[in-house]
Amino acid sequence: MAHRRRGVVLESAVGGRAALDGRFAVASGGARRAHEAAERDPMACKRGRRGAIRTMVGRARKITKLDRHGLSTAAKTQLTGDVQARVAEAWAKGRALILNANKPNYSEAFTIEAKQYAALRTCILEAVDAMADDDGQTLLKDVVAAVQDTLGADPLFPKGRMTNYTRYTKTDLEARGELERVPGKSPQRVRRIR
Repeated sequence: MAHRRRGVVLESAVGGRAALDGRFAVASGGARRAHEAAERDPMACKRGRRGAIRTMVGRARKITKLDRHGLSTAAKTQLTGDVQARVAEAWAKGRALILNANKPNYSEAFTIEAKQYAALRTCILEAVDAMADDDGQTLLKDVVAAVQDTLGADPLFPKGRMTNYTRYTKTDLEARGELERVPGKSPQRVRRIR
C-alpha cells in the first residue's frame, strides 16, 4: 500500500489502485472500494481496522528536510547543544542517532543507517498526517501498520519487520519535537506537534 501526498495513489495488498485528489485513504480491502466509498461519503468511511475501508480527509503538513547534520528545524529548537553535537557526529558517519525521549538527556541512544532513518521519519510523519482524526490524533498501531505496508518490502529493511523500527523512530521524533504522545490515552495515540 502506498501513501502519497496530494493526488494520493493507493495500492492495496491485492494490487488494486485508485487516486484521490486532495484526500488520503488506506484501503485494506482494496483501493477501488476506498475510492468508491470516498466518492459517496468521505466522512462515513472511517470504520474498523481489519478488512474495512478507512478514508481520511485532509491535507498533509509539510515535512521539513533534514539539514547536513541530520537535524530538522524542530530538533534544533528542542535539543541541547551537546545532544545536537552527538546527532551531527553520528550523521557524519552515515548513521542516525535514535534518541529515547523517556530517558534523561537521551542517555539510551543507538544508531541506524541514515537512509533508513530518513525513510522511516518521512513515512511515519506522512502516516500520522494521513490518518489523523479531526483533533490530529491517530493510533500508534495504525501508524505501525501503514509503515509496515509501505516499507516492509523495501531493500533498506532486509528482514521486513517494521514494528520496532517504527516504535523507536517514533520515540526519537518525540525527543526531537516533531511528534507527541497523547497523554492519558490507551491504546497509545500520537499527533504532530503544531
